Amino acid sequence: KQWYQRRVRGMPARSSGLQSRSKGLLPAMNEKRVGVIGLGSGGSIICEELAKAGIGNLVLIDHDRLEFHNVARHACSLDDVGRKKVNAVKDLILKKNPYCNVECFFNDIQDKNEVLEKALSSCDILIGATDSNRSRVATNTIALKLNIPVLFGCVFTAASGGEVIFVNPVKNTPCLACIQLDDYYQGLEEEVTSLKQAQERSQPYVTQTEIEAKVQVGLAADIAPISNMMVKLCLGFLSGPDNPISEIEDPYFLWANNRRVAPFNKYDEFGKGPGAAILRWYSVPYQKNPECPACSNIY
Repeated sequence: KQWYQRRVRGMPARSSGLQSRSKGLLPAMNEKRVGVIGLGSGGSIICEELAKAGIGNLVLIDHDRLEFHNVARHACSLDDVGRKKVNAVKDLILKKNPYCNVECFFNDIQDKNEVLEKALSSCDILIGATDSNRSRVATNTIALKLNIPVLFGCVFTAASGGEVIFVNPVKNTPCLACIQLDDYYQGLEEEVTSLKQAQERSQPYVTQTEIEAKVQVGLAADIAPISNMMVKLCLGFLSGPDNPISEIEDPYFLWANNRRVAPFNKYDEFGKGPGAAILRWYSVPYQKNPECPACSNIY
């Protein structure tokens, strides 16, 4: 951090100058604290945008290193291949906002860790940007336990679309398990994240192209709408009740990208005729599940 501060000649002692172009759009964010769990293609972009918005404190959690094939969709570059993602993203943040305080944890959110919980307990909001059911279940559990709002983002396989879920325990909103009960119960199962897994689980006579598509979420351009929506909702929440985004009550947001594939091809609205359009967001109302296995005994 000191290296970045020395590098920028004449850099003011306070961060107000960095956000001079966003005056009137956002209140000061230098006291806000955000925990980001998962620093892949989506999480890294979210961190960079939050840093540019002036967030003063970020807690980064990830247990992976940046690999060569990550670079095409990741905010970090080839220079970072082989590095821990938490360290690479920390440097990325400080290049955009050298005033930001960044805490790094090279840990898996699924491991019970009192140090992680302590670091997250003082956050204003959490960002769940991991890519597996297990890790999302773990993040949901921690958010409920600590009584902290959390945003989940997910891009559907084969670039069909994506979703954003906002869970706010303070307002007794539906949690992740209330909305995705099937995924919650499957949280201990292994997801299809490799070509070998996709081949083993595919039906006979499926083409190689279809098999490969099962482990791809899409291009960076397909991930960007999900990341941007999470950033907007996060900043809106942190801005307080005067921000129009804070008026949104629905906890689930669906991004439609391809009407010909699941889950959109099962809805008549996404057919070829008039109806729901693609390349846009849809807010979906959900009610709490009184028998939810995650939050019914907490609320």
